[in-house]
Amino acid sequence: MAELEPFYPKGEGRGRPPIGLEKMLRMYIALQCFGFSDEAIEDVLNDSQAVRRFVGTARHDGWCSVPILEL
Repeated sequence: MAELEPFYPKGEGRGRPPIGLEKMLRMYIALQCFGFSDEAIEDVLNDSQAVRRFVGTARHDGWCSVPILEL
């Protein structure tokens, strides 16, 4: 994380603020391990509490703590 942080967008300027680096890395790991496409990881994050927990977007009540992700 420390080595990638300097290269990760800070969210300065226009546009949507970036998702945290750790969450993005975890999404990438899930994407690679399960062979998901970018669109599929979005669907899985909306459908699977286990993947939401791994990525770090799950709340205690089971609902996703971020709006639907657009990758």
